[in-house]
Amino acid sequence: MPASAELLSYKYSGTVTKATNFEPSIPELPPATTHPGETFRGNFSFDTDDVVYDEGEGYYFVPLTSVNFALPDEDFYEDFSGPGGQVFSSPTLGTTEVQAGRADYQYRLNLLFNTGGGPFDPKSLAGKNASMQFTDYGPNGFQVEGVAMVAPVPEPATWLAMLLGVVLAGLAAHARSSRAAPRPRPEPALC
Repeated sequence: MPASAELLSYKYSGTVTKATNFEPSIPELPPATTHPGETFRGNFSFDTDDVVYDEGEGYYFVPLTSVNFALPDEDFYEDFSGPGGQVFSSPTLGTTEVQAGRADYQYRLNLLFNTGGGPFDPKSLAGKNASMQFTDYGPNGFQVEGVAMVAPVPEPATWLAMLLGVVLAGLAAHARSSRAAPRPRPEPALC
């Protein structure tokens, strides 16, 4: 990656506000059982060097490098990594949308941010809320909606700096304890 490029990773989480469970298309399958109040979480990432502005359409586009979605209460997890995920940002509408889906169209994820318009700033998604919609078009599918809070994920350099800080603090504490006044040695017991 060029020096100006940066891999941005974001975590999102929230609570399901609306859940629709579809009738199973295969009668032997149990229906989905998603409910409002369940939690969801996931993450997405993209390379800032890949941001492209389409003057004809008037929007910014960037492919996602990874994206996933989970409903822990349902033991459901889907990884959308690979081609097909993208971020669209419309300066005119003042929105940015993260879209991901599987090639077989069974799953679809949308995160919609109100970004206020203007040029797309890849770092502007941190700390924002997004409306979330996830749809499973499978045989016993469901659709959930909610509000996601997005937080930045520390970059590897940040993790390294935190680890180095903990190691240095441990070394300093060890050095202080070894410089402390020596303890008196117990006298050997005479028998």
